[in-house]
Amino acid sequence: MGVALKQYVTVRYDAGNAAADAAIKRFGVRAFPTLLMLSPRGEELDEVGTGSPEEFTENLALVRSGKETLPTLRAKHAENPKDTKVAIKLAELLSNRHPKQSLEITKRTLPMLDPADKDTYAHALFLLGYAEAVQWQPERALKQYERILDEFPDTKAGRQVAIFALEPIAQVSPERGLAFIAKALPLTKQEYRSNHRHMRGQLYLQAAEAAWLKRGKEALADGDAEWLNMVAYDCYLRNWHTKEAVQWARKAVELSEGAPHILDTLAHLLARDGALQEAIEVQA
Repeated sequence: MGVALKQYVTVRYDAGNAAADAAIKRFGVRAFPTLLMLSPRGEELDEVGTGSPEEFTENLALVRSGKETLPTLRAKHAENPKDTKVAIKLAELLSNRHPKQSLEITKRTLPMLDPADKDTYAHALFLLGYAEAVQWQPERALKQYERILDEFPDTKAGRQVAIFALEPIAQVSPERGLAFIAKALPLTKQEYRSNHRHMRGQLYLQAAEAAWLKRGKEALADGDAEWLNMVAYDCYLRNWHTKEAVQWARKAVELSEGAPHILDTLAHLLARDGALQEAIEVQA
């Protein structure tokens, strides 16, 4: 079912008009620029990468030859769903713009794969994780990536997850993200390590902020004015949990019967929270 294209017409859409919006929805475009090859009947053949001129020419020639295009692979997969090589290739082509279809195909194919074929099996797990990440399922995505690092770290997928996991990492608990980066960083190419170190720094801050919120709740339950004031003021210094810190400072003022240094903490926090008039009254 290959489609050999000898001539082609270029159609360009700029975002922000009805025609572009319709094309984006139809073809699942997620980023710009996206270069798609379509058949004369408007069938989606493949996406052509925007790499080097040589890579672009090679990709274009492959699509024009009709080999491994979406219609070709869909037909082969429909004819023989148990052909795992075709199924994985189809899922790969679908993963970026049609993640739901990719996920369904990969889920059906994974039980047919042999885990002893580490590269293929790990690649299938990667496709699962990627499709789940694109569909805003960070917990599920990271679970697939974690399994790859644990069971197949010496595969191509083991090196890929270190790059592609940054988005789901940012949406799970800091502790889980830090544990993942500790495993992934040694597998990451040198040119990508700065991104992981930057993410690690953000996760450390998130973990510290979460810990400070826990301290505030503990101090509130304990009912110690000085402890509450300390936590509230430290949140002021770090610009963390301002609204919660205001409540902690109010309670600390109540418990201390209006100690001046605690009133000062409350005034600072009120000013930051936008209650400037009340902050002036507290300071007065």
